[in-house]
Amino acid sequence: MIYRALTGRPAFAGVDRHAVAEAARHGPPDPRRFADVPDDVALVLRVGLAVDPDDRWATAFELRVALEHALAGRLPDAQRQRAHALLARSPWSAAA
Repeated sequence: MIYRALTGRPAFAGVDRHAVAEAARHGPPDPRRFADVPDDVALVLRVGLAVDPDDRWATAFELRVALEHALAGRLPDAQRQRAHALLARSPWSAAA
C-alpha cells in the first residue's frame, strides 16, 4: 500500500493472481521510475517488498520506524546496508 500511495501504481501488476504472483517473484520496479521518491525511502520499500519473508521488516512497527527515518533523511547505515545487500541478490525489476 505504501508503494502504491507513493507511486500511484501497485508494486506488482498482472491480469490475474498468477500473473501478480509471478511479478512478485521478480521483485518490484524501482519506485523512483514513477515518482520523486527519496533514495532511502526506496530502500525501505525494497526491504518491505522482499520475496523472502526473512528479508522483510519483521513487524509493521519496524517498517514504520524505518520509513520515518528514511523520510527524515536519517535511515541508519545498517538498514541502508541491509537494503543494498538485498538489491545485490534481488535487484529492482525491469517490469513497468
